[in-house]
Amino acid sequence: LQLNNQGVNFSTYLYLILLNDEARWVESKELYSKYVNYYHLPEKDADIYSFLNDLKLKKGRLAQGLSYVIPGLGQLYLKKPKEAFFSFTFTALTGYFVVSSFVGAYYVASIGTGLPYFLRFYFGGQNSVKKIINERNKITINQVNTVLNARIIKINNTIGQ
Repeated sequence: LQLNNQGVNFSTYLYLILLNDEARWVESKELYSKYVNYYHLPEKDADIYSFLNDLKLKKGRLAQGLSYVIPGLGQLYLKKPKEAFFSFTFTALTGYFVVSSFVGAYYVASIGTGLPYFLRFYFGGQNSVKKIINERNKITINQVNTVLNARIIKINNTIGQ
């Protein structure tokens, strides 16, 4: 991107949109500030990135920690009761199978069959929590970018007039 000595050119708004789509909002905010100053835009257009202070993308450490302690609790925390129910139920059932088979001296069945399924359901719940968090963050990022990009295009169209 070739910029003039003020750090702005006619395609800056396209680069701003690209940065927004990549969720590189801090860089985009800095470039937008130069853009606003260069074109002497009104104050109402200067602060479209004020949402950054309030935006909270999910990190999911609490949800994952809850899922490690009790399978399904992380999904319940993320308001996914159906996933929570299945995660807890299948993990509990396979765990019961492993323990009861082992206690009943069916060691091969317990370790060879039950344990792999138990581990698959247990760690599958962890992956489920990560997937739910990534999906929610993607939705949030898309909503934010839709608003930001529409405002940038609108502002750019007023400059061209």
